[in-house]
Amino acid sequence: MSAELYIKFKNSKWLKTNKKEIEYQISSLETFVKNTNEEFWLTGIESKENPYFDVRLFLNYENYIFLEITFHPFSIEQSLKIFLSWLRSKTDIFIEDEDGEPSNW
Repeated sequence: MSAELYIKFKNSKWLKTNKKEIEYQISSLETFVKNTNEEFWLTGIESKENPYFDVRLFLNYENYIFLEITFHPFSIEQSLKIFLSWLRSKTDIFIEDEDGEPSNW
């Protein structure tokens, strides 16, 4: 069973204004493997031959990034920490689970 998270922005316009930079940051992660129509796949380096994904990030929403985590081996955790740290250095974000509860990511 996967975890579903929503990365939301205090400044609702920041996502739209900086979408290309977000795409670049995700694509530069060590675990990045695929991008199709604003859906970015990450796969742990522990299992690079995995033809699927461990994490998917969806950038096709106007006010948030949808994050689906299927598995999170160490390399995925590190990639997500890098990406979320970068986001936090640029703007105020908050992360909620599918029930609207704050996440500790």
